[in-house]
Amino acid sequence: MFRYFHILLLVTLFSSYSFGYWVYELRSPLLGRLGKVTILPNTKKGNKYRVEIKLESTGIAAFMAHNRREKYISEGKIHKGSYQTKRMKVRHKSGKLNQVDEYKFDYRRNRIKRHKIRWKRGKVDKDLTDYLKYFTTMDAIALYKNIIIPLSKQNNSWRRSYLVAGMEKSGGRVIVTVPDKKRKEYELKKLGIKNAQIVILSSPGTILKKKNREMILAINQDGVVLKGRIPNMPIVGNVYIILTQHKSITKK
Repeated sequence: MFRYFHILLLVTLFSSYSFGYWVYELRSPLLGRLGKVTILPNTKKGNKYRVEIKLESTGIAAFMAHNRREKYISEGKIHKGSYQTKRMKVRHKSGKLNQVDEYKFDYRRNRIKRHKIRWKRGKVDKDLTDYLKYFTTMDAIALYKNIIIPLSKQNNSWRRSYLVAGMEKSGGRVIVTVPDKKRKEYELKKLGIKNAQIVILSSPGTILKKKNREMILAINQDGVVLKGRIPNMPIVGNVYIILTQHKSITKK
């Protein structure tokens, strides 16, 4: 259950603001609080950026996922207004298991090197290095910056598929959709929000699970996620993404 949060949730929660501290909670009507996402202030030097996000399980999810914790770091550069990832690292900790997944983007050879190392009870259990079967300039953060934020002002229905590093289990693809008016009104009512854009993220189904998994987001005109939901999650049903804390930080 918690692995799905890692695959898609982090795509959604980086605010359009370059400086700020954000906290989102994951809640289920059936089981209460399930997790917390903390977005630390984005650091920028010239055309280079670094983003850090922390994810932790809470409540019943913490029990089921052995107090799972994840830390997501994205580094890259901004070229002609487009975010291009240079390095992505994800740290996982669950019980006595620790794992680090690191991706390095090689723009000269158009390939992405992936290194996975896992520890069990303090000893290295797995150490693998390979290359992704596809090349892209985007991880989750770059996708949000380059694609999702501009869609906050999209008036008509819209749908595209993008390759994203870290989404290997779905062939690397994330489908981004702006729904038609009827679906938009339904989702806004479901989320209890009046004025916002609806953007739907989904990962393609597999042979065993043919239906796409969806995440519905309500974002304002600045591209900030106000609220969202992940429908039909195993065991817990609907999971809601709720902004609970925000502190702006003035750039010096």
